[in-house]
Amino acid sequence: MAMGLGAALVVVIGALAGTLNLPPLKTDHVAVLVQLNFPQAPQYPANWMDAHAGEMDELERISVEAVRQDRATPPARSIVIWPEVPAPFYFLDPTFAARAELIARDSGAHFLVGVVEWRRGAENRMLPYNSAVMLDAS
Repeated sequence: MAMGLGAALVVVIGALAGTLNLPPLKTDHVAVLVQLNFPQAPQYPANWMDAHAGEMDELERISVEAVRQDRATPPARSIVIWPEVPAPFYFLDPTFAARAELIARDSGAHFLVGVVEWRRGAENRMLPYNSAVMLDAS
């Protein structure tokens, strides 16, 4: 028992002492991953963006502020990522496109966002496809 405790103590002290000797990390790239939390539905009402404007405002604020906080040690190359398409995000929707452009511009970072893209499928019907759009700060 005492030998086991001694061995565990040596491992813990070695792990702690090892981290003290590491040089500080120099970061020049920052990725901000913003997890969205909208319920998925088979269909969305036409006024979805208006109904969720407050939540979208909050996600925009979180995205921009996270990049600004990580820029404490410039020059950081940053990207904001909204990883999924849990809502009717269409880049052809001017309201959503304007918000996406604002996030990229205000954060000064690239913005990668999942969107729904409509393409012709079988029998010439328009079908939704998962897609993504990446915007730069300009």
